[in-house]
Amino acid sequence: MENGNFKIVTVRELLNENLKIPEYQRPYNWSTESAVILVNDLYEAFINKVPEYRIGSVILNRIINENKSTKLNIVDGQQRLTTISIMFFVFGELIKGRDYEHMSKLLDEEYNNLSSEAIVNNYDVIRRKIKDIDKKQLEEYIEYILENCTFVKIIVESEQEAFQFFDSQNSRGKELAPHDLLKSYHLREMDEVEEKNKVEIINMWENINQKKLKDFFADNLYPLVRWYKSKEGINYSIKQLKVFKGIRKNNNYNFSI
Repeated sequence: MENGNFKIVTVRELLNENLKIPEYQRPYNWSTESAVILVNDLYEAFINKVPEYRIGSVILNRIINENKSTKLNIVDGQQRLTTISIMFFVFGELIKGRDYEHMSKLLDEEYNNLSSEAIVNNYDVIRRKIKDIDKKQLEEYIEYILENCTFVKIIVESEQEAFQFFDSQNSRGKELAPHDLLKSYHLREMDEVEEKNKVEIINMWENINQKKLKDFFADNLYPLVRWYKSKEGINYSIKQLKVFKGIRKNNNYNFSI
């Protein structure tokens, strides 16, 4: 099924794409609990012979390189795609003679230390979870994931469009922390910043203790912005993101400097 840049694809089709994790992307931080839930959900769908199990959606930013080759930067969906890649790495270890390496090539991307630790932890728990499945059934389970499990693949052609889509997708349903959404907003506004400096800033942002970053916005920056305008500065949440949008060097409230 396809509609413009929206397309329903199987896991096999998606993992065969030239997927990349851009340097500005959030770290991989799925808990072992989240990884096990995904494994269990896929296995339950397999056992119950569900004709099509929709895993979710992914937002991909299409980049055409100078040599005309195409890569797809993952803007949203990295956590699930990385977890599924870990599953296929484990499948390749358990099923000898079957080549699943290309299905886990996303693990060859560069991950920071926090992401690498989460990948190792989830590898351990996923391997323990599926290592005792009968080999014949395991092969059928793998084939089910490849052919019957699907994603909605959303392609966007520009980075700005990608982050606008990311904002709209994540500002409803399961909420991200406010500073996660702010990061994508500010990336769009940093047109005058060189790419290498932008990447350096984002890497610094992602490697800060995220709880401390959340508290810094809630307990320091938000009250400062509000009190400067003689307004209440408590109860910071995702609903108050507009407070930080539009702050530039020439802003009338020069606390931003």
